Amino acid sequence: MLGTLRYYKEEVKDKVIGRIQTLTKSICEANGCRSNCIVTPICPPVINHEKHTKIFIDIAKEEIGENNVNLDNQIPWSASEDFSYFLQKVPGCFIALNNVKVGEEPISLHSSKMNFNDNTMATGALLNIRLSEHRLGIKII
Repeated sequence: MLGTLRYYKEEVKDKVIGRIQTLTKSICEANGCRSNCIVTPICPPVINHEKHTKIFIDIAKEEIGENNVNLDNQIPWSASEDFSYFLQKVPGCFIALNNVKVGEEPISLHSSKMNFNDNTMATGALLNIRLSEHRLGIKII
């Protein structure tokens, strides 16, 4: 059996892994089987820093319009993303740009039917420039 474990706090991860190992061993023993529970950590949770997230949201609202900044999904997002390692070292935020083409249904990035919206790159570049300007205290363009 294989599975994926997503968590937002280290102490929860450790508790859940311990519970999975205990249950696996108990269920196998009860059914005359052996278990070998191996947990391979891949990425820690992506946890945005509040201050930097607010800065980015303010810049995005100013540049692309408040109605184009969707804050409806600000609940923890369980993306398995190696950007989490950067956020452990340097304060920042991970964002997602809308990639849906007008008139099309949303399709997962990992689908063979995905049709990338190239216009998204211009928006992302602009927001990165504005964020860099803010951070450096200069005007680039």
